[in-house]
Amino acid sequence: MEAAATETPAAPAAPIPAEGGATAPEVAGSAPAPAPEGQKPEAQTPEQQQAKAEKSRRDRKIDRLYRERAEEKARADLLSKQLDEYRQREQKSADPGAPRLENFKDIEEYASAKAKYESDKALKAHTDRQQSETLKQTQTRLTESWSEKVEAADEKYEDFAEVVGDITPTTPWAIALMEADNGHDIAYYLGQHMDEAKAIHQMSPLGQVRAIGRLEAKLAATPPKAVTPSKAPAPITPLKGTEDAANASAEPKDNYKDWLRWRQRQVHKR
Repeated sequence: MEAAATETPAAPAAPIPAEGGATAPEVAGSAPAPAPEGQKPEAQTPEQQQAKAEKSRRDRKIDRLYRERAEEKARADLLSKQLDEYRQREQKSADPGAPRLENFKDIEEYASAKAKYESDKALKAHTDRQQSETLKQTQTRLTESWSEKVEAADEKYEDFAEVVGDITPTTPWAIALMEADNGHDIAYYLGQHMDEAKAIHQMSPLGQVRAIGRLEAKLAATPPKAVTPSKAPAPITPLKGTEDAANASAEPKDNYKDWLRWRQRQVHKR
């Protein structure tokens, strides 16, 4: 009797090596096996080192270009913002003499001209304030000293108020007259010679001052003569009613010239 044949399992087939000694799984894309522990990595060839250095230089150049473009854009944005601000300021400003942006090649040149203009403007405003304060002080001083001269002139010329009237330090000739030691004589003389007074008024500021100076020297030697009032009794004025009589005797308080006339009537009974 033949012995029963037993089936033995077949051994697994060995992997078929690929060309170059690599197995099929490795060819399929598995990572190469790491170098054995303790073994130094394979040294790079000069060509590989040069290629790596060139790649590093390209990367650095690209980074630098990106950075420069980013900085250039930031500067352009800043200049655009400043330009908008300057334009808004110009629209709000109504100063016709201020520099205009469209008249300059770039914003830096405009900004320099604008800064100089503002500086000159501030200096002029400061100078004008100082001159204004000086003028006010001069006018106050002249007005006070002129009041004293008017009091002396009232004693010398009985019709001084009627001939001269009010004088204020607002013109060159008036300031020169009020500063003169014999200003009241000059004022009385001009009040009697209106043609000469009008001629002085039409002169230039310097000409007015010189004309008053010549009169000052002339009248210092020969002052004008006061008009002698008539000794005849004043005509009788009929009364017009209680209201007019009260006004004739009442002391004016609103107008200095009216007050002088009222005072003259009281003193000289005319």
